[in-house]
Amino acid sequence: MNPRKTMIPNILSLMTKDSLSFCMFLGGISGIYKLVLCLLRRLRNKDDGVNPAIAGFLSGFAFMMETSSKRKGFLKMYLFCRALDFLVTLLHRRKVIKKIPNFEVYMFGPMIAFLVYAHWYENSCFPPGIDKAFIAVSGATKKELGLAKYVFGKQGDIWYPFYKAKQVVL
Repeated sequence: MNPRKTMIPNILSLMTKDSLSFCMFLGGISGIYKLVLCLLRRLRNKDDGVNPAIAGFLSGFAFMMETSSKRKGFLKMYLFCRALDFLVTLLHRRKVIKKIPNFEVYMFGPMIAFLVYAHWYENSCFPPGIDKAFIAVSGATKKELGLAKYVFGKQGDIWYPFYKAKQVVL
């Protein structure tokens, strides 16, 4: 079979409504942000902290272009982490708080704990298939996954729906 004949249909099959919506969302965020930021710099003749704040607020409206509710939940978790980092940096610049050395390292643990909690108990907020990435990163073996399914019973089916393990004999 000629790969050139199958390449175009394969590329076109990737252009679903969901993927185009996600591309519009990502392009909208960066495009709106840069457009508003440049306009504000020209109109105000200032380059202070107000311009990026207004541009960021208006670029947030691109979030309405995203149609997948699961992806919206995942993006909200990511944006929460970024907003917390921004808040601490802003408070430090304004001399409200002292610099917290290695703040991002200290926040890494609670954020990962939150993601693990959300993965285990609020799995509906993750896009489908991301559980495979979590398991790949964790390095869990099939035996360990089978043990988790045995220990947690029905929850194991919810956590790892792709893993059809037989009952583990201890």
